[in-house]
Amino acid sequence: MENKFEELVGKLNISPLSVDILQQISLILKEQDNEHLYSFVHKSFDSLLVVERWMWKVLSGDYYGEWINEEHYQEFFYTFASFNKNLILNNDDIELNIKTTLLLSVSTDQ
Repeated sequence: MENKFEELVGKLNISPLSVDILQQISLILKEQDNEHLYSFVHKSFDSLLVVERWMWKVLSGDYYGEWINEEHYQEFFYTFASFNKNLILNNDDIELNIKTTLLLSVSTDQ
């Protein structure tokens, strides 16, 4: 699953972005319950960073007009926010520095 996730994340910067990519990434994130979250975060850390940075880039940049009325983008953002909420509140096994790195991006260029 980690390879599939990595492959999908690599397609985030393809323009125009396929809605299917967002939906597949969302599905993988939704599958990560407390039991599997630790393993997933450690195996997919770099890809999760790419997604976080991509999201901040979309939310803060010239892309705003492309997604503001796009239901699929909004659903994707909600799914990722839920994933982050789970990461923060429900998993004490993941080290604080890893959580901090994933949640508090310094810039979209990192």
